[in-house]
Parts: sequence; structure tokens; C-alpha cells
Amino acid sequence: MVLSIKTKRGNMDKKAISPVVATVLLIVIAVSLFGIVYLWSRAFVQEHVLKFGESARALCQQVQFDADVSVDNGALHIVLNNVGNVNIYKIQVKFVGQGITKTAVYDAGGEEGFALSAGNVAEIVVQPPQGTSFDNIVKIVITPILLGEGQKTGNYKEYLCEGYEREFFVS
Repeated sequence: MVLSIKTKRGNMDKKAISPVVATVLLIVIAVSLFGIVYLWSRAFVQEHVLKFGESARALCQQVQFDADVSVDNGALHIVLNNVGNVNIYKIQVKFVGQGITKTAVYDAGGEEGFALSAGNVAEIVVQPPQGTSFDNIVKIVITPILLGEGQKTGNYKEYLCEGYEREFFVS
């Protein structure tokens, strides 16, 4: 609906939109902005991961593992012993050296797709990160990763047990 506006100066014939159309446009813009902010903020909220109906974060406290780390023939040998009562799905290995920090993820069971069950031992053989050698690596940090179920989606999700890592110095 288009209105003609008359002023004291005379008939200017300026056209404007009706207040109803303006209100509808404002509502559409506000809803669109809310949707954009909502979708953007979802990227910052991590989905809650459950394992056996319990929070994966709480289960990280029950993860206990020993590791023996040695370098032999240019490869890193990690002997991982799961002494806790929670299966370790994968491990994140952080290589820290002279001016470098690289991170890689490996299956904890020693073979692809296998977790390290409670009470079991596995050997993981790791090659040096691309572009480095173990001569440059000073420290290795091993962090366990659990496999749980996303509370909202029901899909399997990995959960990194930050704060429960072990550090090893390489000589």
C-alpha cells in the first residue's frame, strides 16, 4: 500500500511504505538476525558427551594409564598400559621440541579402530612428525581420548581428557 504525503508546502507526492509493511519488515529482519546469531553461537557450545550414561568429563577422572616411551631405530615406541576401569579409545600425542609443537592422534589399541580395554597393554609405534626427527623432540605429552555418545545427536563422539595427560622427556 503506497501513501501520498501532503505537506504545508504543497503536494510533494513522496511515496512511503505503510506502517504495517514496515513492522513486518522489522520483524523479519529481527528474526533473521536472531537465527544467524543462534547458528553462529552453536559452534562455540560443545555437545555434552556421555559414556555409559555418565558424563565423559567425569569418566576422565577414572582414566588411569601407565606408559613407557622409548626411541628405537628412528621410531617412537609407546607401551600403553590401561590400569583404570575405562576403555581408552585413542591417544593424542603432542611432540614438543626446539621451536616446534606438533600434535597427532593414534588408536590406543595399537591397531586401527581398536580401543585399549581396561587392564590391557598395547604397543604403539609412531614415526616422527613430518619434517622433524626425534633428535629435535624434547618432550612428549600423551592425552587419552574416550569414545562416547552425543547427548543431543546420539552419534558417537570423541572426548579429549584435557588435564589428565602424562608428560615424558625424550633423551
